[in-house]
Amino acid sequence: RLFLFLLILLAGLGCVVEWVSAIRFQRGRDYFDAEDMLRARWAFESSLQIPVRNPEPHRWLAKTCVRLIDGRNRETQLQLLRNAEQELEQALAIESRYPYYWYELARVGQLIERLGEKPGRSVLDCYHQAVVIDHNNPIFLQYLGEYLLGLGRKEEARSVLKKLVDIDLNYSLSLVRAWMEKGHDPGELTGLFAGKEQHLVRFTDLLVNSSYYKSAEEVSRKAFELYPHNPEARLIYGRSFIAAHECGKAGEILKPLFSMPTYQVSAYGVYALCLYYAREYEVAAEQYLQLIRLQPAVAENRALLANCYIQMNKPELAKEQLVWLVNQPEPADENFRSRTYIQLAGILEKENDREQALKYYRLYLQLNPQDKAVAEKVSFLEKSKPGNIIYSPWEMKNEKTP
Repeated sequence: RLFLFLLILLAGLGCVVEWVSAIRFQRGRDYFDAEDMLRARWAFESSLQIPVRNPEPHRWLAKTCVRLIDGRNRETQLQLLRNAEQELEQALAIESRYPYYWYELARVGQLIERLGEKPGRSVLDCYHQAVVIDHNNPIFLQYLGEYLLGLGRKEEARSVLKKLVDIDLNYSLSLVRAWMEKGHDPGELTGLFAGKEQHLVRFTDLLVNSSYYKSAEEVSRKAFELYPHNPEARLIYGRSFIAAHECGKAGEILKPLFSMPTYQVSAYGVYALCLYYAREYEVAAEQYLQLIRLQPAVAENRALLANCYIQMNKPELAKEQLVWLVNQPEPADENFRSRTYIQLAGILEKENDREQALKYYRLYLQLNPQDKAVAEKVSFLEKSKPGNIIYSPWEMKNEKTP
């Protein structure tokens, strides 16, 4: 009976110990979620003072140490990372088959390498171990590929990407971006994406938005030739001609999309932008007018149309668009507002509408107080004799001088 009593007592004490450890661990998680890393570190360390065989407090203490390195000097950063490394090693000693412990140890090792020090374990070995345990995890494959690129092992990274393409498209494209950041030609990867329609279209879209114009044109043409029925492939192929200002080709490719409700706005936008960059302002203006008919509330199209009219020396038409813009709710982009104010002020000044020109020059200066040339112009206009103020219909409705 005494033995049974002691056995029950020990079991009860064990449950109490685990309960106390769990409470402290949860407190640490709460502090971590609240971004209070110092208290989180204290709570996790407190949880580990109780001898419970649980790898998670070690893992979360390691994550907390990593979060604490921001704003610290190099010596403190290195000490925190060594502590994180040690905690992850202890987590692995308890549970070596959990891949995220290997992955996080690799990430900590990379941070140590960036400080010019050698981690306790090979970063590459840690990534490989994570992939061996969970070979279909796209996160592990992406970071393994990026690390291989950093080591200059291009072909091995390509092999990782080949596998990743079959698992997750988004992570594959992230690895393609890393490939391009290292200066490698993305055109070499076309074959990895060519077997799947949506994969090739998304890959092409990424290239068209990059600076690899030659590869973008070649790949987008291939995607279009393989999948001519795909509107996105057609749209992306049309976009590939913008950099070379080949607007005739772009218009020919995009023409079927102009009558497709789902794609006509994008198609007109691509064609108009090509014409605008090619300085074919008159034809570009026609496309922007079409876009405004389709989407009258989109400010960017009106701003670009105003730019076309300014380049065409038609200030009265530009003014109409600019006045519309300044009477809409202010956009968040200060550069957009600044450009609108300065363009409208310049037109009004040429019309000798000095009071209204002053209004928009002042609004511009509120956003760009460092612009001395405009400040001098405002000073000159303030000292000069006011002319007759000519109000537009929009100004008469809502005239508010700041």
